[in-house]
Amino acid sequence: MNIIKRCWAEVSVDNLLSNLNSIRKLIPDNTRIMCVVKANAYGHGDKIVVRETEKAGVDCFAVASADEAAHLRELGSKAEIVLLGACLDDCFPYAAMYDISLAICDLDFAIKLSDYALHAGKNIKVHVKLNTGMSRVGIDCLDIKQAQAAADIIEKISKMPGLDMRGVFTHFSVSDEDDGEEYTRFQLENFNNVRSILQSRNVNVPVWHCANSGAILNAPETHMDMVRAGILLYGLYSGRGAKECFKPVLSIKTAITQIREIEKNTSVSYGRTYVSDDRRKTAVISIGYGDGYPRSVSGKGRVLVNGRYAAILGRVCMDQTVIDVTGIDCDVGDIVTVVGIDGKNKVTVDEIAKIDGTINYEIVCNISQRVPRVYYRDGKQIDIVKYL
Repeated sequence: MNIIKRCWAEVSVDNLLSNLNSIRKLIPDNTRIMCVVKANAYGHGDKIVVRETEKAGVDCFAVASADEAAHLRELGSKAEIVLLGACLDDCFPYAAMYDISLAICDLDFAIKLSDYALHAGKNIKVHVKLNTGMSRVGIDCLDIKQAQAAADIIEKISKMPGLDMRGVFTHFSVSDEDDGEEYTRFQLENFNNVRSILQSRNVNVPVWHCANSGAILNAPETHMDMVRAGILLYGLYSGRGAKECFKPVLSIKTAITQIREIEKNTSVSYGRTYVSDDRRKTAVISIGYGDGYPRSVSGKGRVLVNGRYAAILGRVCMDQTVIDVTGIDCDVGDIVTVVGIDGKNKVTVDEIAKIDGTINYEIVCNISQRVPRVYYRDGKQIDIVKYL
């Protein structure tokens, strides 16, 4: 593998591309897919995710920062790269230098960007963000009066020198929730109100996009010109409409570094939160919260050792964790599955997230840079990315 066998993530390119194809089957033939690759492709490693999906025909990626966008350009991506969130004017030089599409969330920002583009002698691509009910960023359009005002602003932006209007978009807040259908319809109606007004004025907006992962699955009427595939692409979507055809792309592995027998009434790890009630066989594995394995799973989580579940004993440390391997045949150096499948058993990201009281997004995004990502296709390693 060309890495030290301490702690690593394995990424299945087969599952990634299978998920991409499953998304394609759900949307119209002429609808594009924007792959969301912010936060290092949700912890999966943006370099290989972008390379492989771009080779598979994806022509648009979404990020959250100018640095992320510049990084993708430096990796060689030729696709459109959209910075989805609100940013400040210090992003303008990045947009000009790296051909980044910026999100416009208000008129003042658009005026500043147009002035910068004129002075720089550049045309800068933009997507206008509408607030249809998320109430985070964007131009408000929560009723007809606001929709008229939003349309006025977008029409002004479409005529501003130096700006290349590429799209208008919004974001759904509960498209993945069991009770989210009605509110998603409300948001879509707000979005369509602005769309109808602009179309009646013959204002050209090449791409309308609003469907996130939940809407891709649950609201085909939202697919429009482009959909934005985030957590669904990585096979971790677990909300309303989840389908078995989407497969987790990432697993996490570590190794046993020491095995010992402990007697009854022996405490383990910091704080002595675990004290053995009889003789136990324990093992140390080389993963901890410094690798992104949450400390909250202390005394609650489990891993797989040679296909069998092994409970975490005591507190997860920064770099190491102690597990109970009583009755399990194992040796120093054996691979331990922290996330993934081993034999007939599995540990999922959702299981860890539930213990942590969070969502699966946070677990994978928190995988640290000292964890190499190893990439496989057809059972063979095809690449590796080491950050340290």
